[in-house]
Amino acid sequence: MLALAACATACVGATSPGGPGGSGDDDGGGGGPGDPAQLSVGFTAASATTWEGTGSWPIDLTLSAPAPAAVTIRYTVAGTATSGGVDHGLAAGTLTIAAGQRTARVLVPIVDDAAVEPAETVQITLAADGAIPGAIATHTLTILDNDDRRWPGDATIATVDPAAAFGQNLSGLAYEPAAGARPAVLWAVKNDPSLLYRVERTGAVWAPATTDGWAAGKALHYPGGLGSPDAEGVTLAELTSTAVYVATERDNNVGATSRLSVLRFDTAAAGTALTATHEWNLTADLPAVGPNLGLEAITWIPDSALVARGFYDARLAAPYDPGRYPNHGTGLFAVGLEGNGMIYVYALDHVGGGFQRVASFASGHPAVMGLAFDRDSGNLWTACDDTCNGELAILAIEANPLSPSHGRFVNRRTSDRPTGMPNLNNEDVAVVPDAECVANRKSVFWTDDGATGGHALRLGSIPCGPTF
Repeated sequence: MLALAACATACVGATSPGGPGGSGDDDGGGGGPGDPAQLSVGFTAASATTWEGTGSWPIDLTLSAPAPAAVTIRYTVAGTATSGGVDHGLAAGTLTIAAGQRTARVLVPIVDDAAVEPAETVQITLAADGAIPGAIATHTLTILDNDDRRWPGDATIATVDPAAAFGQNLSGLAYEPAAGARPAVLWAVKNDPSLLYRVERTGAVWAPATTDGWAAGKALHYPGGLGSPDAEGVTLAELTSTAVYVATERDNNVGATSRLSVLRFDTAAAGTALTATHEWNLTADLPAVGPNLGLEAITWIPDSALVARGFYDARLAAPYDPGRYPNHGTGLFAVGLEGNGMIYVYALDHVGGGFQRVASFASGHPAVMGLAFDRDSGNLWTACDDTCNGELAILAIEANPLSPSHGRFVNRRTSDRPTGMPNLNNEDVAVVPDAECVANRKSVFWTDDGATGGHALRLGSIPCGPTF
């Protein structure tokens, strides 16, 4: 499959109109506002999107002012063919912007030849006839091949925790960026014994915090102070809150009975144990699975990101409207079910204790162990452990309104683990924000449930900005 990524430089703008063979200047040879000679045609910022597979990829364009008369836009798509065939539609066509209008959309055919190729360049050229003869704009796109399974980041992987700091069964991971005087924190959960760790950095090493009862991790309990949740995933919601949310498979004290719950804990509570303030037991709403094949992963997705990208509410068969879900906070929770590799998205009522399933979709793996939503790019990372040789997938909300998947999370790319990473029992992944980029790289963390070589935390990096 192919994905298109917008040009790295600004995509807005066009040359000033001029006569055939010339470029003209901003005045276009004189005339008052709205004079046809003053108009130019260019691509809008909305052209920055992604696409995979075969179909029509929309490119939005705009005139510099409303057209005084109908304007015919000619477009061509030029690029390179590959050994497997033509990856992008080599096409030409026309469309019309009506008098008084400024915007239109070019639909560029994209063809996937299912072969693996290096990145290619496609150039879309616009020319206007009629009211503004000679106006030209170009838009350059880089085609990345989604059949290429190479890890998009750097190959080098390093252990970053002290030897034997956590032992085995460290499963879930979430990154909280620094704020004011508070340092950055990795929140990590162990499934058995049920523990939450506050992990802080000292130089190049990330180790359990030693203050406020965190040195050995804090024991987790269900509401009422009982039980030992099999804690598999952890996430943060609003970063101004002290709450963390944990995905669990069962009560370790009960054993072979699934209890597929999301638990909320207040990390500001004193002591060496934490009792859940809320439990949302999703067992009856999810497919029946074995007690060790339940909720393995969780991440929180802000409403702002969902609305901006046109997320589709499958429950209501309409674009997602946060106002339809009272008391859910400012985002939705996505949980991963190991047994079928599916992701389920929920609005959790923090007052009444209920929940509503908003959507569900495939993770890209036969089994899913880790989830991480990149709040900068809008990418949803999914991870599978050594069951899938450590592969990862990047999902994103489909922006193309012509696609049958419009508004849904779709798999943009599935990649192999970094070449410097052994095939470990990595059960979660965490991605830091772009604000912490250094030399155009930002960190990615993994948790190894098996604590191979005495280490449970590993660190790699990916380029900053959109992955595709």
